[in-house]
Amino acid sequence: MDPSKLELKFLRAAVDNDMNTLIECINQGVNVNATDGVLEWNALMYAANNGHLEVVRMLIDKGADIHAKNISRWNAIMHAANSGSAEIIALLLETGAKTDIATMVTGVTPLILAAGKGHEKVVQVFIDFKLDLNVRDEGENTALIKATMNNHIKMVDLLIKAGADVTLKNDDDQTALDIAREKGYKEIARMLQKALKLRTDTEGVMKPGKRIRGVKPGKGRAVEQKKAQAKQ
Repeated sequence: MDPSKLELKFLRAAVDNDMNTLIECINQGVNVNATDGVLEWNALMYAANNGHLEVVRMLIDKGADIHAKNISRWNAIMHAANSGSAEIIALLLETGAKTDIATMVTGVTPLILAAGKGHEKVVQVFIDFKLDLNVRDEGENTALIKATMNNHIKMVDLLIKAGADVTLKNDDDQTALDIAREKGYKEIARMLQKALKLRTDTEGVMKPGKRIRGVKPGKGRAVEQKKAQAKQ
C-alpha cells in the first residue's frame, strides 16, 4: 500500500534529522513503522542509515520495530552498520536487536558489512557485545576475510586481536592470508602470518625443521638409537 502524505512527510523528516517534524507527525497519529511502499524502508531504517542517533532513540521510545526488515532483508542494525554509527549499534543491541540476519543475495551480516567497510568503532561494539567473529556470508567469507579483501589494515589488526580465526577459508578455498598475498597487501599478510604462527605454536603443532632441545631436524631417531645402544 502506498504511504500517505503524512507518512511520506514522516519518512522524509527521518532522513533529514528533523526532530520537530517527526514529533509533529507522531502527534498527528502517524504509524511509526510506516514504510515507503517501494523498498519497504521505515523511519528507523532511514535514521540509522544516516547516523541520526537521537532520532533513532526517539523512534525506539515511540515503539518503532527494531526487527523490521526491508525487501533486501536489512533491518535497522544493518543500516547502522552500513553508516558506521557505533553509538546507534550499541543502542540497538541494548534494546535487543538481532544480529543473526543476512542480506537476501550475498548473506552479509552486520558484522561482515561493517568489517568490509572498515568501520572499526562499529566492529569494536560487536566485539564488546561478544558476537561471533567467525560468522560467514553466502561465499563463506568472514569479517576478517572481507576486511583483508578491502585492505583495511586496522580492521584486520582489531579482528586478529579479538580472536578471529585466521585459518578459515571461503568458497574460493582462500584464507585471509592467501588473499593478502594474492593482492600484494604486505602489511596485512605480515600480521596474518604472525597470527597464524602464534596459533600454530600455541596449539603445539611442530613444523618441519623445528628444533627441539638442541636436536637437529631429522636426527631424533639416530639420537634414540645411540641411547639404546649405550644401555646395552
